[in-house]
Amino acid sequence: MMSLLRLAAAGLAVILLTGTAVSAHTPLKVHVSILPQKYFVERIAGKLAMVDVLVQPGKSPATYSPTPDQIHSLAAADVYFRIGVPFENGFMYKVESLAPNIKLVDCRQGIQMRSMAEHVHDHGTEGHDEEHEAHGKQEKTAGKDPHIWMSPLLVKHQAGIILKTLRELDPDNAPVYNENYNGFVRDLDMLHQSLSELLAPYKGAALFVFHPAFGYFADTYGMHQVAVETMGKAPKGKDLAAIIKQAKKEKAKVIFVQPQFGSNAAGAIASAINGHVVSIDPLAYDYLANMQAIARIITRNLAR
Repeated sequence: MMSLLRLAAAGLAVILLTGTAVSAHTPLKVHVSILPQKYFVERIAGKLAMVDVLVQPGKSPATYSPTPDQIHSLAAADVYFRIGVPFENGFMYKVESLAPNIKLVDCRQGIQMRSMAEHVHDHGTEGHDEEHEAHGKQEKTAGKDPHIWMSPLLVKHQAGIILKTLRELDPDNAPVYNENYNGFVRDLDMLHQSLSELLAPYKGAALFVFHPAFGYFADTYGMHQVAVETMGKAPKGKDLAAIIKQAKKEKAKVIFVQPQFGSNAAGAIASAINGHVVSIDPLAYDYLANMQAIARIITRNLAR
């Protein structure tokens, strides 16, 4: 564990120190949707980029709405890395209208997306997979799971997309981006190895969560996710009873919640199964340290 903590500290040092030899460089103006993306970009770009995040700490990308100031600031950005979280769907036409010269990069490209329906109990419905071409209309990828940052393996793929984009925008500093990218990938490989070892005893276990943010995490480490809420709504009546029944069948003793969401429904389920509610945050900035912390919290509670 200490080696991974040192790894996280080294990663932050790269973010702080990169670019000292190119102080005359005008930083690229980068926008991202969520905090983990800011970490990814800063690991590769260091001080060669100024990264603004749309979804601020404590807010949920499932319900977020960008402010007029944020939309205005995008007009001056060089690039916006989108990741597929819900608020982006009705937001992109504004970006394209106000900032026609901005480079829009979809970090989902090349990733096999899982369906949000894969997380549900009996009352889920399969989402559609077609991309919608019209402005102002919601994309039909809304049926797909956007939480692609929750697997280190998928983050490696996203890092490659970020690297390619930064080199295209700023070819003079390509060697810096390449070096930082290689270091970041090494750290992600070490993180994946550490999590694989930590979670190995829990392969096949059910991960009961309020919001379905852990599907890719569960897939990567041989677990399966069961979410309390469906399509953004807390369960009631038969749906709530069905989850309680499944939790009892799986002998679950913990419901994991995220600080961006309420926990009343999770508390009701925990009470019904004589279990407890535990908070884990998929949106923290320091990706390496946070993923390690999430894995430790999960193993500690599943081992009870």
